[in-house]
Amino acid sequence: ITQRKEAEEALRQSESHLRAIVETEPECVAKVACNGALLQMNPAGLAMIEAESFAEVNGKSVLPLIAPEHRAAFKALLQGVCSGNRANLEFEIVGLKGTRRWVESYAAPIADETGSICMLAVMRDLTERKHAEKSLRGLSTRLLQLQDEERRRIARELHDAIGQNLDRKS
Repeated sequence: ITQRKEAEEALRQSESHLRAIVETEPECVAKVACNGALLQMNPAGLAMIEAESFAEVNGKSVLPLIAPEHRAAFKALLQGVCSGNRANLEFEIVGLKGTRRWVESYAAPIADETGSICMLAVMRDLTERKHAEKSLRGLSTRLLQLQDEERRRIARELHDAIGQNLDRKS
């Protein structure tokens, strides 16, 4: 009986440590049922989807949170994970207050309390990176335009200078 109580206490401590890690993780950690129902989400995830509390989204489908143009890819991800595969995907979500965010999700199958397979996902907010990449593409395009304009200007100046030199020699 003593060994059993010690094992139960060790298990409780282990679960408590794991819960503390997940709750303080700065990335979204979520558990989603194969039908798309949200089973668990840490505070970082709740902030990402603009939920005040887990009770607001507990058991509800995550599909309305996925931007419409990414739902098919997300459904394929969920199906693949529920079939036992690990997967990752970049997609946009729409928070409960309408804020769009790009996220990168790493997902793996995990058994829930009943032994059913569900998806454990860790999501990172990529919104700032996506905006920076877009700005960088814009700057690169502008730089190429400026280089092209400079080449044309130099070509015109060379053409004019050569033409003037030829006129003088004639």
